[in-house]
Order: sequence, then C-alpha cells, then structure tokens
Amino acid sequence: MEIIRNYIQMEGLNLQDRKRDKVYKRFYLYAYLRKTCGMTLKQIGKEFERDHATIIHGLKKYEYWKDEKYFNDIVKDCQNEFAMGVVNSQSMAMSY
Repeated sequence: MEIIRNYIQMEGLNLQDRKRDKVYKRFYLYAYLRKTCGMTLKQIGKEFERDHATIIHGLKKYEYWKDEKYFNDIVKDCQNEFAMGVVNSQSMAMSY
C-alpha cells in the first residue's frame, strides 16, 4: 500500500487538479484499489482526500472509459506500475 501512496503523492493525484491525465489516473487507481485490494469507498477516498461519492463517480467513469485507446494511452505508466490482477490483496497488505 505504501507504494501506491507514494505514487499518489508523486503524481499529485490527491490534489484538486482537473487535468485530464491526472483525472484518468485517479479513475484507474480507484478501480485498482477497489478490485485488487478490496478497499471500501471510504478507504479509497481517504487515500485521495475525496469523499465516497467522488469515488463512485470515478468508478463509473472508469467503466465508461476503460476500453478507449485515448484513456489507456494516458494511464499507460500507471497500468504498467499497477496492473489489475497482477498484485494480489495479500501482498498489498493494508495498514489501517
């Protein structure tokens, strides 16, 4: 989990920024944390300094955009770093 926290900080994904590349990376990481790590909406929101409703919106948008080439081009480095399904939840021990 510390790796993901460092990535969020390094990329500034927890800041109030609406640049498309940051928004798309947030969407990807919302889905990653939800599906791979089994985190709740509230836990994901805490990592990004957002509320659960924002996470729900991001997850819906991720489902909409996930098959689009433009979306995948933007989140390519994020996908390489955190490919869904590659890291199991046991190796991503949550520290709460």
